[in-house]
Amino acid sequence: MGPTYREWLGPLMLATPVLGPAIAFYLLYGAGVVVFGVMPAVREQRLSRATLFSGLLGLVAYGTYDLTNWATLQGWPAQLALVDLAWGTVVSALAGTAGYLAVRRFGG
Repeated sequence: MGPTYREWLGPLMLATPVLGPAIAFYLLYGAGVVVFGVMPAVREQRLSRATLFSGLLGLVAYGTYDLTNWATLQGWPAQLALVDLAWGTVVSALAGTAGYLAVRRFGG
């Protein structure tokens, strides 16, 4: 995580992230984008569905993390929650879009 996170979270951050939970999250999350965003869109042949539903998954997942932390942790910056929500939504929408296009191009 970049310097902005270090600035906002300070002593809460580890010097080196624990890789196991991070890998588990991204594997589960990638599966979620495929199951809830890409597969239904491929069945319907609608790119917009992949983009929309993958973005919605990002909003829900990142919202769960950020809004819970904002509600329960002293000093959790509101600005961080909002930036992270936007990031999760956009990156998830892009991942779902890319997944849909890859399936259409290479998967039949």
